[in-house]
Amino acid sequence: MVFDGANHSRFEHSLGTGHLSELLFDTIVKNTQSSENLRFDTEREKDMSRILVTVAGLCHDLGHGPFSHMFDNELLPRLVKTDWKHEKGSEMLFDSLMENEFIKNIPCEELATIYDNRKVIKNLIQGDPLCSTLPKWVYQIMSNKTNSI
Repeated sequence: MVFDGANHSRFEHSLGTGHLSELLFDTIVKNTQSSENLRFDTEREKDMSRILVTVAGLCHDLGHGPFSHMFDNELLPRLVKTDWKHEKGSEMLFDSLMENEFIKNIPCEELATIYDNRKVIKNLIQGDPLCSTLPKWVYQIMSNKTNSI
């Protein structure tokens, strides 16, 4: 099927991923029978986790080069010897954004949460639950290392 005028850019993909990450988080929380299985100590921790998962979804592909995976997997290795992964580039650009003076000076509680939890967001992008207080299942939303879905 063809959709005339349809568009799918990296920007739209990231908006959709952020939205779906948030939706999946909310669905898991809503449908989990026991709050013990969620492993959140407080309602604030749950709300913070929701924000961090959404931001990770928005930022997960910041590091893609032009032509996306073709650049990452085909062109770049032919030009330079590297173990480059776009997730690493996403982390680097995310750090750069968070160090921007304009961003740092915006008076917003959610933005302060994001700034204070930069490492957690980068771990969410990588799917790496090490050194975090969030439940391990939260890391499966953005980068599922168990079955690559």
